[in-house]
Amino acid sequence: MLIAFIVGIKALKSSLTLDIILKKALKQFVSLKLFILLHSFFQNRFIKRNIEMYAIVDIAGQQFKVEKDNEIFVHRLNGSEGDNIDFEKVMLIEDGDVVNIGKPFVENAKVSGTILSHVKGDKVIVFRKKRRKGFQTENGHRQQFSKIKIEGITV
Repeated sequence: MLIAFIVGIKALKSSLTLDIILKKALKQFVSLKLFILLHSFFQNRFIKRNIEMYAIVDIAGQQFKVEKDNEIFVHRLNGSEGDNIDFEKVMLIEDGDVVNIGKPFVENAKVSGTILSHVKGDKVIVFRKKRRKGFQTENGHRQQFSKIKIEGITV
């Protein structure tokens, strides 16, 4: 155990990644329990977790997980390109360790965004056939989408 810990400390001083530290510990014939112990130790202590604010919002009947500066495609919304749009059906907001869950929506919460463009999705082919009857049809469809950039999340 001491050998594996020393290998891990040496690897940290040389700024190696967690995977390399653990591989070096395994090369020193460390048991599986020690491997798991070291993995949890280094993962909890030395890896910085970058947790940003995000929200789950209902847009046009679908739920999306959004963060600031995300660009998402939603079913076509009314409005022209460049219009600012606010979504008030926010179901959850997480800011670091603080989680606000709505019942069903979070009060006074708002996600603001901008419509970047209106686009069409990929073509979907709808093919129908009845066997032994000589009946078959083929139809195509392209769904209309709006590309939205999330500007901010406010509580």
